Amino acid sequence: MRGQVDREVEEEMIALLPRLRRFAFALTGAWPDADDLVQATCARAIERLDQWQIGTRLDSWMYRIAQNLHRNDLRKGRIRASHLREVGTDEVDVVSQNVPIDRMALLDLGA
Repeated sequence: MRGQVDREVEEEMIALLPRLRRFAFALTGAWPDADDLVQATCARAIERLDQWQIGTRLDSWMYRIAQNLHRNDLRKGRIRASHLREVGTDEVDVVSQNVPIDRMALLDLGA
């Protein structure tokens, strides 16, 4: 019986993906970020499928997961920005410092 339920839930999740993607875009404002959020949401939902109550709305449950993941990402971003300010740098400086190293690593891989 549980196998049939899992198959039905999987089909419902797949059917929900376009709406979940639009919801994620509304939260993030960028399609790449929305796609990452949808992927994280689906992974979390699959990991914790035992917490979903059969007979309740799967879409509402997954929207809540997406919302919580997005909120956590925002919180992490604020904390990260705060730490970077404390050490007297910003993200642009940190990223730009790694670019030459990354290019050299790519050249090493190609050689």
